Amino acid sequence: RGSPKSACEKRQLPALVRMFAAFTGTAEKEDGSKDEGWLSRAVNKVSRGVDNISNAASSVSARTASLLDFRSGATDVICLRSERDDEGGAGFIGCTSFNVHVGRDIKSSLSDETVDVYVNGKQTGMRMEIGEGHNCFFPGGGLKPSREQLGRLELKEGQNLLEFQVSSAPNSRFSAALWVWGTSQALVVCDID
Repeated sequence: RGSPKSACEKRQLPALVRMFAAFTGTAEKEDGSKDEGWLSRAVNKVSRGVDNISNAASSVSARTASLLDFRSGATDVICLRSERDDEGGAGFIGCTSFNVHVGRDIKSSLSDETVDVYVNGKQTGMRMEIGEGHNCFFPGGGLKPSREQLGRLELKEGQNLLEFQVSSAPNSRFSAALWVWGTSQALVVCDID
């Protein structure tokens, strides 16, 4: 036995439960069948859409994937120091190539941009130009600085920090190692495929 207020609440409660279920999930109809709510249907559609995008992205060809690579990077460089300090060579025989790639994440347009070269945290005065495919080269098209330029760098024996930065983007710095070895140092070369 209840008050008229409680009887009214009892009749409204199933209607409120059905309305809530219709918005958020599965509700049971009066005939016993299930009715999926609009929110539940929307979540399922979004979930299927995300799965479709994920499947499409995983099937992207290797060539297309390379076009989506936005990273910058450089390979390590090895410099050989001469046992004698000859004129013009500043004590260096030569070095391996400066293979530098500036990613598209740095700036949307890289035309007419240059890359500053730093060694051990100091600007060297050397600059590289950004060419086709965002690969960098020294003025004149080469991938190696001259022996004179190497001689002006304050390099120490062993490992040096080599950094590159797009001139107009100060937060674009990325690095590699620059190794200085003597001509009499032993070297083990290992090719791992």
